Amino acid sequence: GKDSNGLIIWKRDSDQKVRRFNENLGENGERVPTLSGTLARRLGVEPGKGLIDYSVGNKLGYIPLIDVLEKHAAGNLHEIKQLIEGKVVLLGSVLSDADLHQQVVNITNFVPAEKKFVPGIYLHAQALRSMLNNGLIKPLDIEPTLFLVVITLLLWWLPLKFWQSSLAVVVFTFGGLTVSSWLLWQGTHWPVTGFIVSLVLALMSRQLYDTLMQIMERKRLRQAFDGVVSPQVLEQILDGSLPLTDKRDACILFSDIRGYTSISEGKSPEEVLNFLNSYYERILPAIHENDGTLIAFMGDGIMVAFGAPNDLDNPCQSAFNAVKGILGVLEDYNQTLLAEGKQTIRIGVGLNYGEVIAGNVGSSQRSEYTTIGDTTNTAARLEGMTKDKGYTLLCTDAVVEQLAEKDKFVDLGEVPVRGRSSVSLFGWGKVA
Repeated sequence: GKDSNGLIIWKRDSDQKVRRFNENLGENGERVPTLSGTLARRLGVEPGKGLIDYSVGNKLGYIPLIDVLEKHAAGNLHEIKQLIEGKVVLLGSVLSDADLHQQVVNITNFVPAEKKFVPGIYLHAQALRSMLNNGLIKPLDIEPTLFLVVITLLLWWLPLKFWQSSLAVVVFTFGGLTVSSWLLWQGTHWPVTGFIVSLVLALMSRQLYDTLMQIMERKRLRQAFDGVVSPQVLEQILDGSLPLTDKRDACILFSDIRGYTSISEGKSPEEVLNFLNSYYERILPAIHENDGTLIAFMGDGIMVAFGAPNDLDNPCQSAFNAVKGILGVLEDYNQTLLAEGKQTIRIGVGLNYGEVIAGNVGSSQRSEYTTIGDTTNTAARLEGMTKDKGYTLLCTDAVVEQLAEKDKFVDLGEVPVRGRSSVSLFGWGKVA
């Protein structure tokens, strides 16, 4: 009837636990009286709706009804008065097999903490305690929540690095949980999940977008530069670490084909081009296998740097190993040329080691990676001297000092070099 104490039904969350008080429980959302809501109104408090504050009060016990009845039958009304005077009394079952609900937190000293269920009368008591003290915990207005979600989604536009995004997620998540907990103690519930989800969605989706863009850019750059620059330079272009200018020690190699004029004489331009492509196709693997950086093709000649832009433990040894690899390839290739009745190939190589300036040289429209300085110029001069000196390879003492095979080199003494002072010259691979 209209004067009854109200219904004892609860609206549960998705995990079947009772956290919220709301009397709009009718089929069409209309309000129906509940036990704890009716009691609150009779005590002069409008219950409203919100979260039950499970932190209010000490753990609840109970007085067995049989004890009250026995005291009444014995006329001990003063004992009953001492028990319940000035208190709100709820009458209900505490049986272990009826009206049970999953606990959010343990609020009784009757039910052990490890048990998951509590009689429903305790939920009404806790809800009533929450209403009679500071009131139910009210949800934060939707406007601030939506504002924070929009702000966090705008973080998508920040081009952060992965570690920065990860740090931001950790810091803002911790901050959001801290603020949410503080608001909860103040009687306001902020559902922080939406804020955290929008934060993670914004920052991680931006990371995914940036990663996809980087993959596409690397693919575009690889297609544009693959075959144009050496693998070492290409990798530094792709990861953005190629310095504009860099002073470093490097071993510079110059090489060209001896007798190239006579080899190309009488051939069409197409035949000469095919010959050079076939030659380079065979020797370049030896350069790349020894971590050399191809700087330039110069007709029948090439320029290679060892130790720029990539660091090498021993650039001179790598360069010498590349020379031996090239000559090994040419020995096999010359056998093929002889079998075809064609002229064989001999090369001259100049090596020098020292400080160079390495970087991009050119204009804003076009530039190329190269090395400049006296070390480079001297290496080019030595290559040009191999024909007159009768050696396949000429190098300075700065190179020989770094090699394991020092005893294989012939000391040619101090030799003047065009355009500069004399150098201590060594020869390897005497031409018969």
